[in-house]
Amino acid sequence: MIDVEICMGSSCYSRGNSKSLEFIETFIKDRNLEDRIRLNGKLCLGSCSDGPNIIINKNLHSGTSPECIIDLIKHYLTAEEAR
Repeated sequence: MIDVEICMGSSCYSRGNSKSLEFIETFIKDRNLEDRIRLNGKLCLGSCSDGPNIIINKNLHSGTSPECIIDLIKHYLTAEEAR
């Protein structure tokens, strides 16, 4: 299971995580990945000046874009499959 925590604090939300959330939800739904990806929103991940932020499997990724986040999730999916 891949854990994705997206920062929904005002700074990250306004910098692009509002759009990233839509991208992630669509990606999960369109590929039927509900059983492989757990998506949670967090009020703040504590790195506001570096945002937008997302944590995937306890790894913080800062300055992300919607497209970048999808690439990151694909990377984690591939790594999980290789185990």
